[in-house]
Amino acid sequence: MRCRIPFICLTLCSLLVLGMSTRALADASAKLEQAELLMNTWQYEQAEAMYRQIVADYPDTDCALEAQKELVMLYLTWDKPTQGEAAFEELVAGFPEHPLLPEVLYYIVEEYAWSGKHEEATSFCQQIIQQYPGGPYADKAQLGVPAIKVLSLIDSGEDAAAQSALDSLISDFADHSGLPEVLYHIARRYKQSGKCEIAESLYKDIVANYPRTDYAFQAETRLVLWYISVARNDEAQAAIASLVADFSEHSELVKALYDIAKGYEQSAKYEEAETMYKDIMRRYPGTKYASRALLDIEKCPILLVIDEGDDVAAEAAIDALISHFSDHPDLPEVVFVIGEEYYNKAFEYENEGFEPEARDNFTKAIAVWERIIEEFPVNTPYTPHSYYFSAVCYRRLAQYQKAIEYYQEIVDNWANYQSAWSAQFLVADNYERLIDPDGVPDPQIVAQIKAACEQVLHKYPHCPAANAARDWLESNIDLIDLLEGGQK
Repeated sequence: MRCRIPFICLTLCSLLVLGMSTRALADASAKLEQAELLMNTWQYEQAEAMYRQIVADYPDTDCALEAQKELVMLYLTWDKPTQGEAAFEELVAGFPEHPLLPEVLYYIVEEYAWSGKHEEATSFCQQIIQQYPGGPYADKAQLGVPAIKVLSLIDSGEDAAAQSALDSLISDFADHSGLPEVLYHIARRYKQSGKCEIAESLYKDIVANYPRTDYAFQAETRLVLWYISVARNDEAQAAIASLVADFSEHSELVKALYDIAKGYEQSAKYEEAETMYKDIMRRYPGTKYASRALLDIEKCPILLVIDEGDDVAAEAAIDALISHFSDHPDLPEVVFVIGEEYYNKAFEYENEGFEPEARDNFTKAIAVWERIIEEFPVNTPYTPHSYYFSAVCYRRLAQYQKAIEYYQEIVDNWANYQSAWSAQFLVADNYERLIDPDGVPDPQIVAQIKAACEQVLHKYPHCPAANAARDWLESNIDLIDLLEGGQK
């Protein structure tokens, strides 16, 4: 339901028909990537302008179709329903003959429905039904309307009404080829809403009623992960055996087994995880999952000794891991996960009121992540991760100046990092923590807070921290004026 439609590159022949050169295609593709980056870094106005420029500069092309689609998605993220509906209308009107349009429109329906925009998604479905009567996506939209109603009732907590609507959906569309997919996503929504027993029942129904289909495969995989998470170990083992027997030739089975191994690992079932990883290496030699499992097999005993509190053994094992797999591309991620084990233990201790133990584990997490910073190539994505989460640890340790230093590394060197906006705001937050609540604020510290908040609003104007940055600037305007006036 949430399968992203990739950008479709045209063949050279169709490029010539459309009068679009390969260079123009490259330029348009680069602009699409730039617009996506702007969107992902909360710069919505700039992304909007870029998408509209692509539509205007490359009319009647796949690039323009993609840009117009992304405009609709931008307004969903931006929470601008009126503009989203207008952009949807422009998409329909601007590309009436494009062969991909029905698929693109239904993709938008699914994204809006899953994001809780039920009225808009229903309206879009009705437009597809009217625009393409008798077509495959009109058929999908006919099923989509009652499915969206079920999602809406689940989201609003109307359990009885949701069950009634679901029963009607199953009855009315019993022979519809798209019903297994819809039921699978409704089950996911129930799970997401905390209605785990209903989700489990739906997953079981999918496995029983639609055997050997892709959605039975996905439902059975999710059942295994659910059983693992609630320590229903015998049921998990039985479901794994069933999954392997029923889908032995499925192209995604190795990925499912790897995800299950990770599920065991995340539930601290390290022996079971290690067994799964070894099984993957035996069954699927030469695959990327076998390559990664080779590292995971070494990682599981390290996580186990960390849980047991044997830090000497853990440190020796980490040294051996880094030495033996220094050229493995997944090593930074695996080392990061080991640091996370200390990080998560620190928060557990903190929540239970064991402050010395919490501080000890925050310090140990930093020590592991420092190895990524110092010993691994700077271009790995786990370098900014290590800076960011080390900064979180320093903040919990009340070492605010050190936290600022690490957050600033991200701001200065990884402006497009997924949490760069947060790092920028937390620079301000940590400076504020340096102010003596009983003393006169240091003008230099106030200036640093002001500058960091202004940078949040300048670089990430729609990020989750924007309102807090704006509030600080507005509520402290008198203090800022007083201190700045005193410096003149």
